[in-house]
Amino acid sequence: MLVLCAACVARTLVKLQPQIAMNESERISTQSRHATGGRRWIRRPRCCVLSAALLVLLGAYVNAVCAERKSESRDEILARRRTLAYARTLVKLQPQMDMVALAPATLPERLRRQLLSDMSIPLRNEVEPFQAGVPLRAKSGTDAELHVYAARNQAQDDLIQVRWRFEGKVLTFTSSRNARIIAFDLREVDACAASRSEECAREARAWVESVLRLGGTDRYGRAYQVGLPWPRTLADGSWFSSAPQLDINEALVWHLRIDAQVRDGILEFLIYKRFPQVQGGFQDGARWFGDEFRARVIAGANPGQAHD
Repeated sequence: MLVLCAACVARTLVKLQPQIAMNESERISTQSRHATGGRRWIRRPRCCVLSAALLVLLGAYVNAVCAERKSESRDEILARRRTLAYARTLVKLQPQMDMVALAPATLPERLRRQLLSDMSIPLRNEVEPFQAGVPLRAKSGTDAELHVYAARNQAQDDLIQVRWRFEGKVLTFTSSRNARIIAFDLREVDACAASRSEECAREARAWVESVLRLGGTDRYGRAYQVGLPWPRTLADGSWFSSAPQLDINEALVWHLRIDAQVRDGILEFLIYKRFPQVQGGFQDGARWFGDEFRARVIAGANPGQAHD
């Protein structure tokens, strides 16, 4: 932006250079005549006033141009924060081979509470794979597996991932500090095995609606209904959103905007965890885990009874 403003100033100065040179020549001539007793000394103040006026106009022009550029930049930022690409920066997935298996009972207490909260908000009660007590234990028959990933740098997120079966179908729940992804493998849907037909989309929708709380009353006692514009078919690359024009940073409650995408046969739902008390709404995703737990995860060792 500063470069653009500087360019505007440079172009204006180039245009004014002949006038400035003429004024300077006149000023020198006036000074010479004044020194020899000439009568044109009164023109020097007029030259100075003209120069000052030109500088004021130039300053106003530069400020207007810079303000316009700044406004365009804000518009670009707002547009970007409505995109799926921006949404995915809030939960940076990692290859499954890089995730570290962890016994649920050894998850640190702070993370245990946050994981249970993260899952209870969008999932129906009967779908949740863990019991509510301490330590973290899977419900009977869910075969829940827990994996974690510790960020190595700012380009990554700390992640907690749970895989389990509900009514015979595999679900994958991945949580970062700022968002969650609930993944539905379309291969688990009979109608999707042969093709991604309209019947496949209908059966997948019924499965999703049996798992997620897409309507009801939220924790604040307000009734809500998530209106997802389901496509006729679920081809790879399909993307649909309950509120595509809403800035994700302004989604103050999780159900105000939910995004869905099909990638490699997996239907993924992105649900955000905005924090109103945090400027910008989101936190540093690479600093969710405590230092001790992070070090143990990176080392690939069982963190044991860590206190986070």
